[in-house]
Amino acid sequence: MFKDLYIFILLLCFIGYGKGWLEPTVLIQPRPGYGDINRLDGLRIPTTTAFTEHYNAGYCGQRYGPPCYCRINGDIRYTGSRFHSKDSIYISLYLNNSKIIPPVDENKQFKILCRSWDYWNTEDSNIVFYDLISYTSSYQRNLDFYIVGDWEKISDKGNIGLKSKWGPDVEYQRPTYVNATHLTIRITPELNAIRNSLVLYDLHTFTSVCDIGPSNDFKPWIDQFYFSDSEFYVVGAVLTDRSIEIGQYPNNVSCPLIPGSTFTKIGCIPPSSLLWAKSFIFSIYGESHDPTSTVTYTQTFPHYFSSFKNLQDGKTCELPISFPSISPSQSLTVHGLSAAIKPISYSPIKFEYPPEAKCGTAFIMLNGRRTSNNLDMCPTPKITGIITRPDASNGNLLTFKGKYLYNSFLYGDGSKKTINFVILYRDGSNSSCIHKNGLSDWNPGDSTYSISCVISKIYTFKIRTETILGQIDIYDGVAYPPKISNCSKPDYLVPSKITITGTQFGHGMLVKIANVACTNPVVNNEGTELVCDFSNNVSDPLD
Repeated sequence: MFKDLYIFILLLCFIGYGKGWLEPTVLIQPRPGYGDINRLDGLRIPTTTAFTEHYNAGYCGQRYGPPCYCRINGDIRYTGSRFHSKDSIYISLYLNNSKIIPPVDENKQFKILCRSWDYWNTEDSNIVFYDLISYTSSYQRNLDFYIVGDWEKISDKGNIGLKSKWGPDVEYQRPTYVNATHLTIRITPELNAIRNSLVLYDLHTFTSVCDIGPSNDFKPWIDQFYFSDSEFYVVGAVLTDRSIEIGQYPNNVSCPLIPGSTFTKIGCIPPSSLLWAKSFIFSIYGESHDPTSTVTYTQTFPHYFSSFKNLQDGKTCELPISFPSISPSQSLTVHGLSAAIKPISYSPIKFEYPPEAKCGTAFIMLNGRRTSNNLDMCPTPKITGIITRPDASNGNLLTFKGKYLYNSFLYGDGSKKTINFVILYRDGSNSSCIHKNGLSDWNPGDSTYSISCVISKIYTFKIRTETILGQIDIYDGVAYPPKISNCSKPDYLVPSKITITGTQFGHGMLVKIANVACTNPVVNNEGTELVCDFSNNVSDPLD
């Protein structure tokens, strides 16, 4: 009897297995891994077996087959797919078109099991655990980037790395230190390049487990900053894709960058007008101008001067700065007025203007680096002679020459010409002398500059030369002798006004009649008429 029952059970099991009544349990690989809660939707869970029996013309999870589901920390049934593939199960957290996140247990784990929905002859799979990690915030100290979160459940803290989700394909950047709450990683050019899409990866499976980015720009780290003549450089790290602004908000202005910025060096050319003070403020911004990734420093010049003095010899300048301990091996030069000028004394600094010197923005360099602020300076111009005397035959052309007559533009923008030449006529009128070629001509034979202009009239004149900073020189110019064409007859022994007509009359002239002064001469604007007072105590020389 028992033998018959045993045979019946064997036959029943054989027939039931053949008809799909008893389905082997799906085996999930021991650990699906770890990650943040956002990685659960669409999670791929590797399996070692699969549902293989047909059911109503389809497999579990197929279009015509029964649904598949997984339970995660409770009774809510989340849909799954690919149970039949002997490969993986994919979990979807969407129920009735709404995403529902399962509750987290006290161990910060998800317990996952899967089966075919209402498939009465299948069993639940084994249970696997999905450990939860989470990202909270980040901050930077010098060149260390700290990523704060719950990293306790990372199974192998020595085998994680950061990489870009969408950016360039670079090597994984590995943290330098990991504990339960902090990941620390050094900011390198490679990490800086992927800062906007940082993702944490499990390097056992090369699976992304947590999104860190997008991150704000890293804050630059500054080691030093300096000038080489008019170029300002900042050296440090995290200087790629940066801009430099000078001054305090809201008066800060952009500093034009020098091409070729790198991760460790950036440079710009500050406008000269911003370098007059003893110090200036500069800020380095990232692409986003985010204050958290901006650094601000103050550049102070070791030496400051606010004045200069041109000495009486016409060629020497003195600055109120002293370098009493400078050694012969050191190089100190003055820049901005011509080629570099070497001082003739250092306490205080004195130097001689070279013949080609001009008005400019001067500063001092020591051993190849700027050591002072800017100061606008001019040598005192000096006219030394007339080359072309104006007359009717040359169309009133005047040409003169002298030292330091180069009429440049002080800031290079054409807005401030450095020297004005004014013709001072003897009758008290004046007019500008504007060089016909715009600036001035260099005469290499005697190292002078020459100026040519057409004057308004042939009349005795002086030339006044004045720089934009107030240095003045007056040259006697050209004198034309007066000519008398007519004179009114004086009333001897009776006070009278005498009128004299002619040309080239001017203020300050001495007038005599019968060797007696005719006082208080007044000249009209054209210099063609002179009226003076003749005294009453003179006898007619013809009587």
